[in-house]
Amino acid sequence: MKKYARILLMMLLLQLPVLMANAQKSKAPWPAFRIGLPDATYYSGQDLKPKGRVLFIYFSPDCEDCQQFTQALVKQADRLKKYRVIMVTNTALPPVIAFREKYGLKKYPNITVGTEGSTYVLQRAFNVQRFPFAAMYAGGKLVKTFGGEAVAMAREVADMVQKN
Repeated sequence: MKKYARILLMMLLLQLPVLMANAQKSKAPWPAFRIGLPDATYYSGQDLKPKGRVLFIYFSPDCEDCQQFTQALVKQADRLKKYRVIMVTNTALPPVIAFREKYGLKKYPNITVGTEGSTYVLQRAFNVQRFPFAAMYAGGKLVKTFGGEAVAMAREVADMVQKN
């Protein structure tokens, strides 16, 4: 029995450097995520600069508040240019594609729209209780989270972007 315990211990010790390396790779302040994009590719947290300015927006394509929020946010698009905006949902891709087209989000190079499907990584990490929800990162730190009335929330997000 001791022989098997020693073998198991050795195997675990041999895996330790690999586990440590993987843990050190992710120095990003946001949760490790991977979202599917309308062009059948993926976007992940590794695609973002760890100290960059990032605005995560969690939404649902059929949510009226999310639609109002997006309309208001698009009107503030010039103020968002310093930020990488990641719009995430957990629905299938067809409604995401329709949403992106409806609001002309494809024309903004700093806005990425995708789905995390049923992984719920970002939804759980941000403890999203209602849509829309936003989390702002700047300088490698979470600056603020947003929720509430859609149009006022879009204005508040744009105002905070100007400050950070």
